[in-house]
Order: sequence, then structure tokens, then C-alpha cells
Amino acid sequence: MADVPVIAGPAVARALLAGWQTRWRAPADSPLSRCVPGDRLIVREACIPGRIRDGGEVMTDLVRAEFVVFPDGWRRYRDGSGRNGTLPRDANEKWIAAVHMPRWAVRIALIVERGRIEPVQAITRGGLCGEGLRPLLGGLVWRAPTHGVGLSPRRLYARRWNLDHPTPGCRWQDNPSTIVLDVRRA
Repeated sequence: MADVPVIAGPAVARALLAGWQTRWRAPADSPLSRCVPGDRLIVREACIPGRIRDGGEVMTDLVRAEFVVFPDGWRRYRDGSGRNGTLPRDANEKWIAAVHMPRWAVRIALIVERGRIEPVQAITRGGLCGEGLRPLLGGLVWRAPTHGVGLSPRRLYARRWNLDHPTPGCRWQDNPSTIVLDVRRA
């Protein structure tokens, strides 16, 4: 069993935490293509490091951090506990890029249950739901975790894919091969 780091933005993290997203898709040449059932995807998120000083929270650097604050206000402490809260009030607080999030701050780990290779455009309606898209009003309208609401779930997903993978050869219209991982929360 290997631990493989992946990066999630706030909307994808929210979809994973809510259980809406149960699949992780990436270009077939990504390191995720080596994942096998039982491997863990360690989800990294942008955060603000903080500590307790004189009974109150102060934002600090990663070395002195006792907790981190995620974009949804959740605090994750070094001891593994967590609690909900609000974002720090100072708009100038320094966000740490997801790639630098400390290992102790991980709040989402995903277990790979199955993996397969398929072209990105082979995604089915069930696959779109697994990617976190949700039907509203009986499927007349769809909501995507990061790209709003639309009438066509495929168009919403294509927009999301192209924003995440803008390189020629990887874009939706190029129909690249992808690794599709079915995952569950650890």
C-alpha cells in the first residue's frame, strides 16, 4: 500500500467530504496511473497555519503551527483533532499552497478501490456523478463542484477538465486517455 499525494481545491475538497465525489480522474501518464487497489490518495489543500497565543488564535508559520485553517473554516490540530470555525479576519493572512501542507494536517485520505484507463470523453452519466456533479430539479439542471450550474453535465465537466488540463494533447477536445480511480474515504 502506497500513499500518493493529490491536490484538491476547496470545491473538490467539499465534494469529497460530502461524499459527492467518489472518483478521481487524471491523465493516463500521471503518477496516479501506478495506483493499485489499497493505495491511499492523501489529499492536500491550501491552508493557513496558526497557533494559540494568550488564549487566542494567531496565524504563524508552518514551523510553529499548532493547527491549520482550511478555506471552509475547519481547523485541523497536530494531535489529529479538528473543529469548525470561521476564516481568520485579516485578509492579508498568508495561505500556504496545498503542496506545502504538512502531513499532520491531512483531513481527507481516499482508498483506491479500482482503477482503469479510458478516454476522457468516455465518461458516463454515472461517471459524472462520481466526479462530484449533482443533478438538480430532476436532472434538468446540474451543479459541478467547481464550475457552477448548467444544463449539460458533460459540458460542465469538459469546462472543468480544460481548466485543470489546458495543455494541447490533454484537453477535452483532444480526448486523452485517463486513469479513473474509484475511491472511498478512509
